[in-house]
Amino acid sequence: MKYTFFLFILFVSSCISINDDSKHFHLDCSGENISEDNFKEGSEFLSNSICRSNDFSRTGSFSFKLNKQQPYGPTYKFNSVKKGEIIYSSVWRKKGVEKGKLIIASNQNIQYESAEYVVHEEGDWEQMKCSFIANQDFESVSIYLWNPTENDIYFDDLKIDFYQNIKKPELKSEKDILRINIPSDVMEKIVSFRNKAIEQDIISEDLKSYFKASIDLNGEKHPISIRLKGDWVDHVTGGDKWSYRIKIGGNKTYQGMKKFSIQNPSTRSFMSEWFAHRLFEKEDILTTRYQFKVVYINGINMGIYALEEHFDKRLLEHRKRREGPIVKFDESGVWQARKFQKKNGGLIKKYPYLESSEILPFSEKRTRKNEVLLNQFMVAKSHMERYRNQDENIEEFIDIDKMARFLALCDITNATHGLAWHNQRNYFNPVKSCLEPIAFDCFTTHKMLHDELIGKSNDNDFTIIDALFLYPKFEKIYVNYLNNFSKESFFRDFILDINSEIKHSEFLLSHEYPMHQLDVNYFLSNCNRVREKLLDYEKLPRKILNTEKIEIYKDVNQDVIFSKAALNVYTVKSTLNSSDIQFENFLLSKVEVVGYSIKKNNMIFLPNSFFLDGYGNKAKTVVKSFDFKPKEIYYKTAFTKDSLIKINVSDFSNTLSFSDKDYSLTSFQVNKDTVLLKKGDYIFNNSVFVPRDKILIIEAGSKIDLRNNARFVSYSPVLMNGTKETPINFYSSDKKGGGVVVFPENGKVSLEHVNFLDLSDGNNSNWILTGAVTVYEGEVSISNCAFSDNRCEDALNLIRCNFEMDSSLVSNTKSDGFDADFCYGSISNCNFINTGNDCVDFSGSTISISNCKIDGSGDKGISGGENSSLTINDCVIENTSIAIASKDMSDLYVSNVEISKCSYALAAYQKKAEFGPSKINIKSSNIENLKTPYLVELNSEIILEGKKIVGQKTFDIDSMYKPFK
Repeated sequence: MKYTFFLFILFVSSCISINDDSKHFHLDCSGENISEDNFKEGSEFLSNSICRSNDFSRTGSFSFKLNKQQPYGPTYKFNSVKKGEIIYSSVWRKKGVEKGKLIIASNQNIQYESAEYVVHEEGDWEQMKCSFIANQDFESVSIYLWNPTENDIYFDDLKIDFYQNIKKPELKSEKDILRINIPSDVMEKIVSFRNKAIEQDIISEDLKSYFKASIDLNGEKHPISIRLKGDWVDHVTGGDKWSYRIKIGGNKTYQGMKKFSIQNPSTRSFMSEWFAHRLFEKEDILTTRYQFKVVYINGINMGIYALEEHFDKRLLEHRKRREGPIVKFDESGVWQARKFQKKNGGLIKKYPYLESSEILPFSEKRTRKNEVLLNQFMVAKSHMERYRNQDENIEEFIDIDKMARFLALCDITNATHGLAWHNQRNYFNPVKSCLEPIAFDCFTTHKMLHDELIGKSNDNDFTIIDALFLYPKFEKIYVNYLNNFSKESFFRDFILDINSEIKHSEFLLSHEYPMHQLDVNYFLSNCNRVREKLLDYEKLPRKILNTEKIEIYKDVNQDVIFSKAALNVYTVKSTLNSSDIQFENFLLSKVEVVGYSIKKNNMIFLPNSFFLDGYGNKAKTVVKSFDFKPKEIYYKTAFTKDSLIKINVSDFSNTLSFSDKDYSLTSFQVNKDTVLLKKGDYIFNNSVFVPRDKILIIEAGSKIDLRNNARFVSYSPVLMNGTKETPINFYSSDKKGGGVVVFPENGKVSLEHVNFLDLSDGNNSNWILTGAVTVYEGEVSISNCAFSDNRCEDALNLIRCNFEMDSSLVSNTKSDGFDADFCYGSISNCNFINTGNDCVDFSGSTISISNCKIDGSGDKGISGGENSSLTINDCVIENTSIAIASKDMSDLYVSNVEISKCSYALAAYQKKAEFGPSKINIKSSNIENLKTPYLVELNSEIILEGKKIVGQKTFDIDSMYKPFK
């Protein structure tokens, strides 16, 4: 008996009301029983029993054989299906064919869903799944199998589930709820935009205007900007659950986010997207926060949405990265072409969309106004150009380890939707001066099993990702990650680690989407396929990759212009009254530039127009000088005749490629595994770069004089072990030395009896750091070292490191003494003397500090911020503005400290909107000779030897202690 009909009751926690009215119909059909022309399962009948066959079977004795004579398999019909009701179905297909569909369709095919892709495998059989969420009331909905080919196709074990009277979940936990308030007049405009999008079958840019609304934060309404989100209209169909982009105004955030999107969970394949994000996060690949929320709009429960963080600095800080530009290829030209295709039919026009795409940052206005971000963006833009142009020196502009790890994870999850060039997002890491991938938009509505390894892609078109695999070292790293990630134990261990999170997300979805749980078998099947392909990876012939784009568009006739894939115009340089403008023609035909405007839409004809030839192997480029600064340029072509096309002059100038690392090491002994600097006196007037895959060893007694802004940079682990009698000295005789920078790639950095004196950060517009000594992602040991008289933001800056620092001195610094960002470590028996700002400053770090002396700080003695956890024991702090400060959700545990001659002993407060109040628990102390014992902002707290002090008001901490600096 394969049929049941019963009340569907979820056993859930008391925070949700049980939907007692929901009904669940379940039907199994494997063709074992027939009645005349029908399959019979209990009291239910499915048509087309003529397709029953005993040639093969997965279970029982029979299966369904479909071919030219009998193209349709068992069919079942539901009458009177209501909006929001859900039908799930699955079937097994015998391997050997790629056609054959499982279909769920309403009467007259008003809504039509089909399963064409395999999601699971068992022996000779592969499974397909399909779901149908009714977007309106239907007279009937049918489920059936169909073979559109002439070949024999075998199916077996058809399952059907029908959920009726589904209600929206009623949660009491506010952390799982988002409440949005949209004024009625704004809602009318959004509805009109949505209707226009459906009419033209695409959500064009003109339909993405922001409107004013509000959300509830801690019981209070707070202003937001809201607009429709997405490109395809699946974001605004499927009932009333439309996709929105939201920006929160002022200094408030929603659970640490100021910009995010909400969308139907179906658009990203429900739990699949969520799971991929958590996996990328585990492996330290940047990814957006992705959660499920119950959304109320104007008090109406709209059901479960997927909430996804948008791209800004909070994404980076949450993932323990320093702020830097997030960049993309502008996809406007592609969407112009797709809109044209939707309207006029046919295939999308093949033009240079990627080649012409402008490279843009997210948060454009902020980037233009911030000189540091703008300079960083110009380097990021150069790196993106090199990536687009398939530059072979990929280590200079891409973090190859993180990119290889990212692509390997995309392989094993088959999360490849985000790899299309117009979906790619990259973070410019300002410390390493290279690009890191950001994982998002991993899945579409339908998922499919892994087909081919990214590193062995058989696509006809050579892509920018294919170009990475021309570099053997990159391919080796990628294969190593594939071997690790494709192990079944890797997946199962990860699932166990996040089991409680999986259950919570499934719990939220289950009330509205009862069968959309995490499909573990799907991901395990992907792993199996990857392992199978890895066995033959090295045996496969390397694909002959045509990297030359010679006359790639020679047979393409340009008969339409998409303005975002045509003429690009950049400012090369400008003054108040003049400018040099660069023109790049990506049209396949000649253009004539005829006019300009200084004010918007106020065209003036040029006294001398000029021509640019059409795109060939690359864009035709010319730079023209003008006695004005144009905002817009007007041009025409032979086939547009006298009709003028307008293009804005880009807000961002064009840039040259930055590639300035010289790995020639004339003063070093370079061996297979090591780079050795023997004891001696050295002067470096140019920056030194030690390459990857070595170990840098500097002998005791070495003296290294960095002059003329020269940096000493190692991309390998470092051993600098001096002695008390023969220390290693880094210094700058001209006081312009650029400092020491180490990228050990999680290897070891050992510094013993090393002195860093009179150094600066060595910054230029291409590479900006904050430390005289900087270490990024390493296992760091510092013992008996001195960091003195350094003229930069941080004398010592450790980022994403595990470290131990003992018996060392930091003194006489221009700004901060020791700054550790996103680190785990310990500091013992150290002295921090006379710093311009903070003596020791930690962000997002877990640190223990013991037996240290802090004397003389222009700002804070010990500062913990951005969710840091500090344990401070047996320390002496004197002559600071604030002795100990806890900021932005940090917890500080303090015992046996002596604090004197400070403006404030303790301060606990919130500085950044995305964080919250802070805490200090001080068990034993000797506090004397102070102006004020403590500062406590609203909801922050200090427990001073058992007495709890909770802040009662918000105030400006900076202004309160500024007079004491």
